Amino acid sequence: TGGWGADYAGSFVYQAPHTFAYQWTRNGAAIGGATTAAFTAQSPGSYACTVTAANQAGSSTQASGAVKVKASKVKLSTKRKAKADAGDLVTFKVKAVNLGDLKAKNAKVCVKLPKASKADLKAPKCKKLGLKGRAKKTVTIKVEVKPGADEGTDKLTFQVKGTAGKAAKSKIVVG
Repeated sequence: TGGWGADYAGSFVYQAPHTFAYQWTRNGAAIGGATTAAFTAQSPGSYACTVTAANQAGSSTQASGAVKVKASKVKLSTKRKAKADAGDLVTFKVKAVNLGDLKAKNAKVCVKLPKASKADLKAPKCKKLGLKGRAKKTVTIKVEVKPGADEGTDKLTFQVKGTAGKAAKSKIVVG
């Protein structure tokens, strides 16, 4: 509500506001319908609120400082290497961290295999994340080593889809 002068009834000074009106802005432009004391940002930008206080003598306006809201950006990490035999199921714990302020609504983790690894590995279905702003989550992803897999090292990449993000790379050593 801002900071306003109080009434001093003993001195017959009545200056405290009786009503408040709010207007939120994004990047300096008014947001239509954003006229309540609280506002939840849905997109990145610089947000501020202007409050107008009124009493019997008139009105006065104060503006808040701007708050920058960052878009969702998910960073992934996991172990760099795993050992397996042909026919095994390799389990990876993939840690996802949302570095932004907004919810990563449609974010999911997918496994991408290079052409050379597709003969030995089978990528699982993508896993949904649903990360709120600044949240962390760990998902379990199981990659199948095909029964006829050749011995050697196969590369794989854990990617973020549905929002901006940073991938994590790993290897499976078949032996």
